[in-house]
Amino acid sequence: MPPKLRLTLFGDVAIQKGKKKVEGFSSRASEALFLYLACNPRPIARETLAELLWADRTSTQGLTNLRTSLTSLRKELDAYLVVTRDSLAFNNDADAELDVDEFETQLKKLGLPDQAHMPQNDEDALALQTALDLYRGDFLEGFHLRDGQGFEEWVVLQRERLKRFAREGFRLLTHFQLGQAKYTEASLSATRWQKLDLYDEEACRAQMWALMRTGQKNAALTCYQNLKQKLKQDLDVPPSSATIDLFQRLQQIDFPPTINLPYFSSSFLGRKNEIEKLENLFINSQTRLVTLVGTGGIGKTRLAVASTRFLTERKPAQFLHGVYFVSLSVVNSAQEIPLRVAEAIGFVFQGTDPLQKQILNFLKDREVLLVLDNFEHLMNESGTAIAFIVEMLREASNIKLLITSRERLNLFNEIVFDISGLDVPAEDEFSGQEYSAVALFSQNAQRIQQNFSLDDSNKKSVAQICRLVNGVPLAIELASAWMRNYSCEQIAEQIKTDLDFLASPYPDMSAGHKSLRAVFERSWSLLTVDEQITFAQLSIFRGGFTLEAVEAVILQNSSNNYPQEGSAEILLSTLVDKSLLQKHIDGRYDIHPLLLQYASEKLSASSTDLETVSARHTSHYLTFLTQLGDGESPEQRNAIRPERDNIDRAWIHAAEKNMLHELEQTTGILHSFYSAQSWFQEGIDLFEQVLEITNKREQAEANGLTVELLSRKARMHTQIGQLEKAGADLTQASTLLDSLNDSSRLSRVLDSLAITSYYAGDYVRAMNLAQESLQISESEQNLDGMAFSLNFLGSCAKVKGDYEQCRNYFQRAFETYQTMKDEIGAAMVLNNLGNLLQAQGNYSEAQTYYIQSSEIFKTQDHVHGAATTLGNAGKLAGRQGDYELAEKLLTESLVLKRKINDQRGEAVALAGLGDVGLLVKDYSEAKIKFLSALKIAQQIGDAQLMLDILSALALLADEQNQNELCQHLFAYVLNHNGTQEESRQRVAKLKDKYSQENGKWNQEAVEDVAIIVLKEK
Repeated sequence: MPPKLRLTLFGDVAIQKGKKKVEGFSSRASEALFLYLACNPRPIARETLAELLWADRTSTQGLTNLRTSLTSLRKELDAYLVVTRDSLAFNNDADAELDVDEFETQLKKLGLPDQAHMPQNDEDALALQTALDLYRGDFLEGFHLRDGQGFEEWVVLQRERLKRFAREGFRLLTHFQLGQAKYTEASLSATRWQKLDLYDEEACRAQMWALMRTGQKNAALTCYQNLKQKLKQDLDVPPSSATIDLFQRLQQIDFPPTINLPYFSSSFLGRKNEIEKLENLFINSQTRLVTLVGTGGIGKTRLAVASTRFLTERKPAQFLHGVYFVSLSVVNSAQEIPLRVAEAIGFVFQGTDPLQKQILNFLKDREVLLVLDNFEHLMNESGTAIAFIVEMLREASNIKLLITSRERLNLFNEIVFDISGLDVPAEDEFSGQEYSAVALFSQNAQRIQQNFSLDDSNKKSVAQICRLVNGVPLAIELASAWMRNYSCEQIAEQIKTDLDFLASPYPDMSAGHKSLRAVFERSWSLLTVDEQITFAQLSIFRGGFTLEAVEAVILQNSSNNYPQEGSAEILLSTLVDKSLLQKHIDGRYDIHPLLLQYASEKLSASSTDLETVSARHTSHYLTFLTQLGDGESPEQRNAIRPERDNIDRAWIHAAEKNMLHELEQTTGILHSFYSAQSWFQEGIDLFEQVLEITNKREQAEANGLTVELLSRKARMHTQIGQLEKAGADLTQASTLLDSLNDSSRLSRVLDSLAITSYYAGDYVRAMNLAQESLQISESEQNLDGMAFSLNFLGSCAKVKGDYEQCRNYFQRAFETYQTMKDEIGAAMVLNNLGNLLQAQGNYSEAQTYYIQSSEIFKTQDHVHGAATTLGNAGKLAGRQGDYELAEKLLTESLVLKRKINDQRGEAVALAGLGDVGLLVKDYSEAKIKFLSALKIAQQIGDAQLMLDILSALALLADEQNQNELCQHLFAYVLNHNGTQEESRQRVAKLKDKYSQENGKWNQEAVEDVAIIVLKEK
């Protein structure tokens, strides 16, 4: 098999056969002949070629020259030619790579040149960048054939056609990079764009913007001057008005821009995600107004300042006329706002025009970010303050506003950015300072006690304090101030019992922040009586609530004077606007935990009967469950998930009120829900709480519910390996069964006992119990019980090695689940059948079952299982040589992984697609996928995954003859302790190869190989 041929026709012509460069053509015409054939996929008649290359010769002379040139070519390149009596052609079946073909193919995928669109994301941009990097110069740059007029005309046409592709590509890439605030990259792209057309004013303007945004004002102005001179000398025309206007605009800008932001004595902690999101908002050209909304003390001001400072440090020229902070906390009327803005930006009023008009005229052509802090108290009924904001946005089209407020402004182009507390440790985590809430407590505590340090004696209490106040900065600061008088443990206990404990002892604190009580009372006092009653009653909910729940629990049979139509939504919207409620994107409402505690106090102190509201709450959620179904389908789980806390509260209240029938009706639904969600411990905890309550009464009528709870709880215990606890539950349930004479419950207990025996290794007992349960279910035609027992018996048979019996059980279980239309059960059996076939070595059929199982999981919204199964199936397909299927499955896995925000899974899927590209020799696509995967792996800090991807990139570098890079990569992978054995074996052959070729092996480990790789892109 002849070696791979690589032809580089952009820029200097280069032809390489394997490791050897092809040189010494017998004539220029001979080389031109080969290049022409390589660029044309179809056979060309000999007469046509003779005329193309020797236009000034007779037909006979031309054909003679053609034969002579062909004889010379065939000595070196015969394997890449198809020669017949009448025609010549390039051998399209030969292993050859042509940069022109790859360039054009990749750009056409993106719709260029006529139907091109801006890249939609970084991956699209990387694909475009990779294709454009092939354009190292014009097509056949510097290559001429003196006597070949036809050939020269063909070259000119091809050159202009390909240049058009490149120009459009660089135009799109440059504008995408400018829109993403990637100004350095945009400048590089604009430079290459300009080189393709020295008179392109759009390219010049893009370059001017890119240079200005990177702080190179003089270079931006020089770019304009060079264009102006070129247009004058060559075309005798001036630049367009758009280009002249931009030049004049940039001339007037001082660099660096003014940054007028306050500083604080304490360091800013946490909020990394919020800061990054705000940065992304403000580099988006469509963003005009962002309102940071949150309760008093949540940290709106600090976040506003920190995020804008972060933005200006990373993008110093994002706002070319500056960033200014305007404090409105002491402003008493809307008429004072223009004065405060002018003071912040250094504007001096002159003349008799109204102040508002003057400030707006000054801002009209300026690119400014204004931070307006503490706006809520200016939102009076006259709407003057809001009107000023609207006018500012309309008249000054280049300014952007960041406003902090306890209420949203309710403007059309407003982006509401809700703020919650700092991150806090979970109940079982006490690791300390990496949580910003804990760090804030420690920072403030050290001001009170200089010797304070977070250690094993106090970090559990500190974590509890932070959780109790849900990470609210003001609450944390107030709580830490009592370190002089109390221990951390005492503070935590006081917070739990007395909200008033958080009153601040510092007289120099602002009046609004004297205590959390003052903050809450201020918001409370602004509510109407009906709003106060509603807010108090809302404290009955847990974990949020829906509009429908409020109408059923709060407003139904209410004595309040609510309007009939839409009253609930109106009231809730009012409370949302006052930051007492939060409305989520899914339409649900929620109350901050501290506000919930405050509202509960109000409810207890009001004339409203707490027990009546509790009863309506319990009735609503138990009815909700019974009307829902079995709790297993995706739709039902989606409905239950957000209501879990409300359901738990309703269940506990029902147990306390001895509502045994209602609890029995909903036990199976919740068990199915928790099992399908794999939330086993959560289900166990809820069932245990109800059992504790019902067991205290020692009443015989509760035995049925007790057995139901115990048997289902035992099933969940076994799912997480708690066999001893499961056994204890089942022993108690078996004892109670004697008094019930209930075969359905007996069957369920037998199934649970069978499972515990199976996990204990007693397969004979497990099968006997399952057979007994199956007989009961069959006698009662209990399909659910039959399917479960059959599936379980199949697993037992598989363990014993009885594969024929195993398959029979699984097949019967699958058919039963199908009869029941239980999709999840069917998917589980299919997965088990796949495992059976894998054990038998039947990989092809096993793959079929895995794919079918994954399809069902997808339909049932079992996203994680479906995505993982698809990915595994895709990798297996690749190993089996079915690359089309592998790409299909891995792409589907990638889509699902992105849907659930599984970043590692996304990177794994991308790397798998890169492997497919490598296998089918689509090196450009493989490189894009590997680099995208590597970037994610770097971001999440997954060193092992990075090493896996680097090993694949080493193979890619080898395929592309990037020898030095390849050696760096495989040396790094082989020398790293974290490399998996599979990855080591994958690149080990490269070590042997380069040892043989180079006589030595580069042992040097590269400390930051990822940077080297990304530079190579």
